[in-house]
Amino acid sequence: MRTVVVVTSVVVASLGTARAGAQDYTFVPIPGGAVADIAYDVHDAKVVFAAVHGVGIYKSTDGGVSFAPRELPELRPHTPRQVLSSKSEAGVVLVCEPNMNGAPSDASNVFRSEDGGETFAAVLSMGGKGCTALAEGGTQGTYYAATGTTPSLVLHRSTDSGKTWSATKLTPSSSSSFSSGTAVSSLLELPTGRLVFALQSGAPTFLSAEQRGRRLFGRWLGADSGDRHHGRHRHQRPGA
Repeated sequence: MRTVVVVTSVVVASLGTARAGAQDYTFVPIPGGAVADIAYDVHDAKVVFAAVHGVGIYKSTDGGVSFAPRELPELRPHTPRQVLSSKSEAGVVLVCEPNMNGAPSDASNVFRSEDGGETFAAVLSMGGKGCTALAEGGTQGTYYAATGTTPSLVLHRSTDSGKTWSATKLTPSSSSSFSSGTAVSSLLELPTGRLVFALQSGAPTFLSAEQRGRRLFGRWLGADSGDRHHGRHRHQRPGA
């Protein structure tokens, strides 16, 4: 049987095998607030993670049939934006959390697990907007975390499996024109080593369908996996 995990708000649905034009759905509610992200462990397909406002992380060990909480450090309501289960390092899981309204000024923004998401440790406090995007690099043990808004975007990079991080300011070239206040909402490293970023107008938040259609997109292109980045262009979706 092929299983697909689908998340809608605070509900996880397990989609069974198709039967003559019909689908079997089993809805598994997850307590807490909004479900911001889901990820599965490539080293164990039965392990699924959900980033949930409140506790922080819920983990399934039965392919999404049931979930149990895995608390993040720091006794406060958590608002994780992204959960990343490493493709190259078994057991490594990272969580990206922005600083939403009411977050302590010294709140941690990146959390790390090395036991498959059973326990987490705080590894990076960014201040300001906190973590807005997280990605795994092409080299084993390399990860990226973005923070800030234009013109003060910052990229943090780890080369020791997320244990320690170094910061690099993202500086647009003189030919670029990015409106102030846009944040990195997503990033990835291409096989060539070039980093590509998506930019979202405003502070990190959960957007309505109408708002999602008005996101700004751009990219910083660098051939050296995070050492230098220069803005190339900006465009909006048609009708934005």
